[in-house]
Amino acid sequence: MRTTRRLWNLAAAVMVVATASAARLAAQEPTYLPSQSQPTVDFALAPEPLPAVGAPMVALPPPEPYGSSSYSSAMVSSDSVQQAADYVQAAPPQPPAPPSAESPSSSINLPEPVDAQPVLSQAQVEQIVADYMAKRDAEQAAKDDGWYAVGSDPALTAKWNHGLELQSKNKDFKVHVGGRTQFDTSFFNNDPYLEVPGSLGGINGGLGGGASQPLTDSVQFRRARLRVDGQMYEQIQFAFEYEFLNDVTVAGPTPTANALATTVPAATDLWVNFSELPILGNIKVGNQKNPIGMEHLQSSRFLDFIERSFNQDLFYGPFNNGFSPGIMAWDMLLDERATYAAGAFASNMNSGTNIFGYGLGNDYLYSFRGTLLPYYDTDGRYLVHLGGTFEHRAADDGHVRVRTRGNIRNGPPGPFNAVYADTTYLIAESQDLLNLEAATAWGPWMVQSEYCFSWTHDATQTVNVLAPTPRGTVVSHGGYVEVLYFLTGETRGYSKERGAFDRVIPFANSFRVLGNRGCVCQGWGAWQVGIRYDHADLNNAGINGGMLDGITLGLNWFLNPNMKVQFNWDYTHRGDVATATGVTPSGEILGFGTRMAVDF
Repeated sequence: MRTTRRLWNLAAAVMVVATASAARLAAQEPTYLPSQSQPTVDFALAPEPLPAVGAPMVALPPPEPYGSSSYSSAMVSSDSVQQAADYVQAAPPQPPAPPSAESPSSSINLPEPVDAQPVLSQAQVEQIVADYMAKRDAEQAAKDDGWYAVGSDPALTAKWNHGLELQSKNKDFKVHVGGRTQFDTSFFNNDPYLEVPGSLGGINGGLGGGASQPLTDSVQFRRARLRVDGQMYEQIQFAFEYEFLNDVTVAGPTPTANALATTVPAATDLWVNFSELPILGNIKVGNQKNPIGMEHLQSSRFLDFIERSFNQDLFYGPFNNGFSPGIMAWDMLLDERATYAAGAFASNMNSGTNIFGYGLGNDYLYSFRGTLLPYYDTDGRYLVHLGGTFEHRAADDGHVRVRTRGNIRNGPPGPFNAVYADTTYLIAESQDLLNLEAATAWGPWMVQSEYCFSWTHDATQTVNVLAPTPRGTVVSHGGYVEVLYFLTGETRGYSKERGAFDRVIPFANSFRVLGNRGCVCQGWGAWQVGIRYDHADLNNAGINGGMLDGITLGLNWFLNPNMKVQFNWDYTHRGDVATATGVTPSGEILGFGTRMAVDF
């Protein structure tokens, strides 16, 4: 028991001495600088002197004995205090050291020593603030003006935009994947007077060595194309499109030995365009449509009738599917109320079928087209369009041929289709064309018309004559006018870039489903009726290519913006054709055709 009391007295004395020593050290200056961000605290504790040896005894609470709840009293002797003082002085407590940068962080984070910071003057502070504000204002102004680093954000997001479209946030990258399919049926009835070989002025004779036969009914795919187009680095646009339904005749040793090769792929749109150029605006390089004919520049996805007018075969794109390799400058002018297009192309239109995007020799084609919108209102629901094209073509391989097929085809693209009017091949120097166009959209009404003149210079006729016969300048001409009306009130879209009509967007898509309560919900799509008059005259300067007059009635059902069904009834009158062996009488051709078309 005595030993326990002595230990307790010693511990109490150590506590007293330690407390006094800690207070004395706290009053001294610290050994490191506190962080400027931390508040400083001044300690003002007065140290108390240690009790001297031999001083009166200090009363402390007695230690709690084993098994009891408290002590009654306890006494600490002067010897115990002296022993405590010797113990504390032998190992005095030290103030906490500053944290080391190399030691791991502990639960107590002490501020690190810092050097004295330079004091900024008021002018320097104001300059720093002014520079920051100017930088921030410049960044905000650039954002408001739409400026950004082209190509800085190439990440693409996908959506449906009449096909799969991938586009970056700033629209400097865009890829569209699409295509089109057109499935046709056609039925015919024609006068027997026309069932003679083409060499005698007949309307058939493509196969079988020109044997006489009536026009045949047919079921075929008219077009099947896949397409990728888009934009990269904001200023470069591109299009890569291929047609997979091209029937060609492989020449044999004799005319009757020709073989038919089907489904030969060929390029249609295959070009790169550079936009936002000074002065010129845009330059397009590659296989493209030469700028002649409003209906020619209108995509086959958006045709008002199953086939274009006679002019397409006669003048706009006779043997090259409407596409020529070349270079063209174009742009929109006068606040997008006018366009111009001027280009040079390979003259690949008159030496036979050339759908593969090439030209041989020094034969070129030069074309210039201009359009104007003297009236444009309500985003194109009401507009008036005027335009014209002049085109000069070198005779391809020294030949020019002007011919046309019917407004309803009796077979897939290629030699199955009957030719209704034909000058045959003329040996010539060149060909000039002048095309005039006018159109208007007035709410649900639409009227479009074109007329084209062709001058074939220094022509010599070698077919359907007994001997080569010089004909001088041969003039051919033709045109059409069409009127259409939306029964459901829509209007046809108009492309200011192309200067031609565009996609139809129905007010409501066509659908028919069973509702939750057993009722039938449906939409009708867009319905349109139309009529077109066609004319072509290939009789001039002793050339008897034929004269055509046609009337086409049409009914179009647009199920949605990407799908339509068309019904056409066509009447064509073919005039007399004089040949070396006589005259083929005039006759009539009746046709009925349907098309289901899907594009994306």
